Amino acid sequence: MADLPSEWALDAVEILGEIPKQVTVQIGSNGIPKAFAALLTPPSVMQDIETGGFVNHALFDAKFLKTDVTANPTYFVYGNIMNYNGSQYRIMTVIDRPPSAWYIVKVQTLTQ
Repeated sequence: MADLPSEWALDAVEILGEIPKQVTVQIGSNGIPKAFAALLTPPSVMQDIETGGFVNHALFDAKFLKTDVTANPTYFVYGNIMNYNGSQYRIMTVIDRPPSAWYIVKVQTLTQ
């Protein structure tokens, strides 16, 4: 029987090589951004009522290679900032499902 987790890791590298999105992740709001390739889900929009009316927030998942996360664990934690396409997003949830080759973070539009 094949070593499935190893095959999944190779598949993940191949998938990310074909359809990556370039993002940066930084530790806190003052950290130095580090570039990573990720897969991004289509965003969903959530409305919050705040002073002055409704505010829209984009939410989506970003999938990173487990090997990138293992090499840079301090970047992929709750509260850090992901930058993509000129916007900033706060990491709200981290998901690690061994033996998956992916590490998933859920991000939301950064509000000051």
